[in-house]
Amino acid sequence: DDQQAITLYPDIPRLSSPSPILTDGRIEAVSRAVTRGVEVVASAVFVPQGARQFGFIYSVRIRILMPTETDYVSEEDRGFATCQLQSRHWEIANNSTGETNRVNGEGVIGMFPLLMEGGYIENGEECQGVFKYQSCSGRMERGGSFGGKMHFIPGSLESRTG
Repeated sequence: DDQQAITLYPDIPRLSSPSPILTDGRIEAVSRAVTRGVEVVASAVFVPQGARQFGFIYSVRIRILMPTETDYVSEEDRGFATCQLQSRHWEIANNSTGETNRVNGEGVIGMFPLLMEGGYIENGEECQGVFKYQSCSGRMERGGSFGGKMHFIPGSLESRTG
């Protein structure tokens, strides 16, 4: 199995003072997974939504790595020039209740980016750089976790390769 899961909200110790590592007092919560040269990077921010309700806002960035980057895999070795996001599966655990909500769906927020080295195509428009999207987990208690997987098709949804 050539898939990796990515944890959107890695465990980070709560600090009573600013982080000694970052000078601006923030702790950067980022998870990264690379499979066959496709990189997924996720980060999250915990946001109180009310006196007893909490949630996470998260950002996911996906791309095919470039030749000069660590973990790059050539088109020949990865078996495809492009790949397209088909689906995602999230598991949202609430440590207070012990419940886990599983969310499966096609694409992300209605989008199915087609990745290529140096950019992506979305809604017929070619874009340079990294495909980025933001969303939220909805209400979630403190102490929960949020992780999951994304499934990409070599080639495109209409024309599979590799």
